[in-house]
Amino acid sequence: MKTISLKYSPRANNFNFYYNNHTKIIKKDSAMSKVTIRPNLNTSDHITIHSGRLGKKLDSVRAVTINCSGIVVRASGRDEAFLKHNKTVHAGLIGKITKLVLPKESDPMVKYNPHNGDDSFTVRGKLYTGGGTVTMIGHKAYLVLKG
Repeated sequence: MKTISLKYSPRANNFNFYYNNHTKIIKKDSAMSKVTIRPNLNTSDHITIHSGRLGKKLDSVRAVTINCSGIVVRASGRDEAFLKHNKTVHAGLIGKITKLVLPKESDPMVKYNPHNGDDSFTVRGKLYTGGGTVTMIGHKAYLVLKG
C-alpha cells in the first residue's frame, strides 16, 4: 500500500514530503508561491515542479497537490511535440502547493496530450483553464476538488 503525505515543519521552514518511507523536502517558499507542475517524460513516475510559469526547476517528486489557478500551454512547444514528435517542456498546471489530497476513483482526470493533437487541458472532454484542487501522481492528474 502506498503511503503519501505532506507535513509542514515550522522549525525547518519547509514541507516534508513522504512517499513509501522516502522523504523529500520542499522548501516553504516554493510551496507557498505559485509553481507549475508537469510530468517528467524522461521518467515513468516523476513530476517536475517549476517556479512560476515553467520557470526554474525547483524539484522532482512522485505526487503533489496544488490549488490550481491556471494553466500554461506554449504553442511553439505544442507544435514541435505534435509535428516533430519531440519531447518539449511547454505545458503545465499552475498553482500553490497544498496538503496532499489522494484522488478517489470518481475524481475526473485532467488530460493533455500534444501527441494526440490536444491544444489545451480538458476534464471529461471539456476545456479546463484552472480552478479547484489538482493532485498529480506520477504522470496522471486528477481534479480532486472543484473550484
